Amino acid sequence: MARYRYKALRMDGTCCAGTLEAADEQSLLEMLHRRGIYCYEYRRTEAENGRRTSSRVKSDAIPPFCRQMSTMLGAGVPVSRALSVCGSSTRDRSLGRILARLNETVQKGRTLSEAMAEMNGIFPGLLVHMAAMGELNGSLDRVMAKMADHYSREAKLRKKIKSAMTYPAILLVVTLVATVFMLTIVLPRFASLLSGTELPAFTRFLMGTSAFLKIHGLHLLLAVLGLLGLGAWILTIPAVRLEKDRLLLGLPVAGRLLKTVYTAQFASAFSLLYASGISILESLDAAAAVMGNSYIRMCLGQVGMDLRKGEMLSQSLERRRIFLPVFISLVAAGEESGALENILADAGIFYESESAMALEQMVALLEPCVMIVMALVVGSIVIAVMMPIYTMYSHML
Repeated sequence: MARYRYKALRMDGTCCAGTLEAADEQSLLEMLHRRGIYCYEYRRTEAENGRRTSSRVKSDAIPPFCRQMSTMLGAGVPVSRALSVCGSSTRDRSLGRILARLNETVQKGRTLSEAMAEMNGIFPGLLVHMAAMGELNGSLDRVMAKMADHYSREAKLRKKIKSAMTYPAILLVVTLVATVFMLTIVLPRFASLLSGTELPAFTRFLMGTSAFLKIHGLHLLLAVLGLLGLGAWILTIPAVRLEKDRLLLGLPVAGRLLKTVYTAQFASAFSLLYASGISILESLDAAAAVMGNSYIRMCLGQVGMDLRKGEMLSQSLERRRIFLPVFISLVAAGEESGALENILADAGIFYESESAMALEQMVALLEPCVMIVMALVVGSIVIAVMMPIYTMYSHML
């Protein structure tokens, strides 16, 4: 028996959380369903051998692992031997140790998916589900190839997001450092020069700010760090994180970008699961678990409850408004035509490219805005210093 920590929805739509012992993940879900509770997020808190688990497999390591496994399994190499080769060839020591543990479990008679599931959330749930289906229908090599493609696209999108946000972040840091430098180093040197001179209100304000930072700068820094730490702790509270994730989706520009990213993520994961032969409800459960937004996971839990009552997937998703309207129309078309998995697979690829384009457009707007803010801040300080100097020099003439 293993212990699971879960978050779920009651039949009245209220959230609940707790811990429960179950033989495996499927048993956990069945136990909760019998209680009239729909689980939308769960994780194992204790491995069956009593050891705490190590960290998850790095996202960048998953595509090459899946690709290697697909190649070797397709060539007829046994799973245990394939895992041994992957573990010995990787340069990531952490991944090597994980694959060694995985191989030990496989050699004891477990299947690859069972061994992954027993490792307490180290491998993504989507990969575990897909591996299980590949084992059932004898297409594990093809499934691993599909997962390699899926995680490669996800990795490329993450890299694009990181690289796109790096430059604006650097500009913001430079602006902050330049402002602090001018207020704490440059302005005090002009204070003695401008003493006894009638100063404009803005210059006096900056001089006062400079004096305050010189005296209380360290206290202010500690207070800011304390507030950031408090804010990070508050965001660990499920109800607060849920509300934060809901508000993020409603932001004017960033909200649409996030919806595009999550739409691509859901469409890709759901289509992979559904096309592999998993039922629509189980596909929805597994796809919800990979979503990076707790509000979306909760809404997908409510969608699952609607499906159990006989409602169409597109109708339930439309009421939740967590994905783009065009995507909901595609889901409806897929339900009507009976080609839901194919339409969603194409939609996933389409919205991944849309996410990259939307991100580039947002950054293209953000960069000049940051530059303007930087110019205004630094320029205002320079003008505030130079104006009284120029006035004093004019009076001397």
